[in-house]
Amino acid sequence: MYIPNNDNNGHDTSVEFASNWLQSFLDPLLADSDRMAGTLIQVVFDEPDKNSYSSMKVFSLFLGPMVRKGASDGSNYNFYDVLRTVEGNFNIGTLGLEDASSTSIKGIWV
Repeated sequence: MYIPNNDNNGHDTSVEFASNWLQSFLDPLLADSDRMAGTLIQVVFDEPDKNSYSSMKVFSLFLGPMVRKGASDGSNYNFYDVLRTVEGNFNIGTLGLEDASSTSIKGIWV
């Protein structure tokens, strides 16, 4: 798991700065087929409207050989759904909390 610092995630800089960092970070990873074999990268833009945290709408992008090229899913998922997807992928069971009743992300996988 990689979590960029506040400069690279755009909190203390700009979208342009964060975008440039993300490209410089991802390009070498995506070009390395040995490293990418079996690797799933999820990029999450988690900056919801600060006045309506209840909706918590975020954009998420999945990259890797297990993602169908050009696939898109307009469904509404939440962080528990993402967690449920990871739990199901690795067959590790749930935490028994909200993830247990969540929905795995479907429709984008090869």
